[in-house]
Order: sequence, then C-alpha cells, then structure tokens
Amino acid sequence: MEEKQYFSRAELKKEFEWTDKMVKYLPQPEKTKRGYYASQVVPIWSKEQVTQTFLLPEVQETYTRKMKNKEKRAQAARKAVATKTHRLTDLVVQQGVTVQRVSRKKLVHRAKLNHEIFMVSRNFDELEPFEVDDWKIVNTIRHDYTNYDNLLEMISSRVGKTTAFKIIADQVFPEILAVYPEYKQTIMQQWQQHCER
Repeated sequence: MEEKQYFSRAELKKEFEWTDKMVKYLPQPEKTKRGYYASQVVPIWSKEQVTQTFLLPEVQETYTRKMKNKEKRAQAARKAVATKTHRLTDLVVQQGVTVQRVSRKKLVHRAKLNHEIFMVSRNFDELEPFEVDDWKIVNTIRHDYTNYDNLLEMISSRVGKTTAFKIIADQVFPEILAVYPEYKQTIMQQWQQHCER
C-alpha cells in the first residue's frame, strides 16, 4: 500500500509556491508532526486535502495572480539584464582596441620575464628551460601589447560580462592579426579557443 503524503505549511510555500492567503483556505490539518525542536508541533495536511483546497476558485485566483506577478518580475529582471548587457557591450565597442608592434626579440624577452615572475610568485622551482613558441608569443602580445587586460578588468563582475567577453575577443584578435600577420595560424587558433569558452 502506498504511503500517504503529507505537507507542512513551509513545504507548500517552498515547493508549490503557495501564499499565506492560500494556506488559510486549508481545512483542519489531518495530523501533526514534531518540528526541529522537540517542543515544536507542526500541522501537516494530506495530499488529498491540499489538492481539494487548490481547486477552490478563491485559491486558484490567488495562485494565478501570484504567477502573473512572478512573471512580471521575471520579465522586468530580464529587461534589466538586457539593458545592462547592452550598455556594457556598447562601452566595450567604444573603447576600441590598441595593439603595439614590437620586435620578436622583445616579445621573447617579455614572455620569459612574465614566466619568471609567475614562477617566483608561485614559489615554483624551474625544472626545465622555458621555450618561447608562437603560442606564448601571441599570449604576450595580447596581454602586454594590447589593451585586452584593461578591457577584461572593465567588464569584471558586471552584468553582461559573458557577452562582452566574446565581443572583446572578436575585436582583439583581428587587430592583433592586422599588426602581426606572421602569427596568423596561432592567432586564429587562440581566437577559436576564446569563441568556444
């Protein structure tokens, strides 16, 4: 035989989104149970009592009104998010991207320096020589010779940052490619990687 289901006031409100007004229409609880504290007695209603009460016109009206209000608040929240996202993406586009052209020798030196700073900051011991390949070169260009990091800082912790991040990537990589066409393959690979985040 299937065990009879019972619901407390808190469960009805949390799981089924009942309001206090709806709960007032419930009949006398079929039974009670012990609460969190030994002295606490919690009234509980059977599933049948809850179902019958929910079908009452007054309860239906209250519930419908609550759902409409909830949807209005959700729409307002979505609109606010869309507005903030639009403002942030506009700001990103207005900032534009700057890319500085430097020699490969300078890029290699900077990449090695960045690696040394990272190792020291993490208290790592250098086990192998650090080789600077094109991937590290493009990373160095992006972080040290463009305003990429400034743009990321600008969108940090703001509504719409995911959308803004994609716009930044779609702005930064073409500009890097225009200034450093010799690294085209790596730039395209990194751009693709950013698009998939």
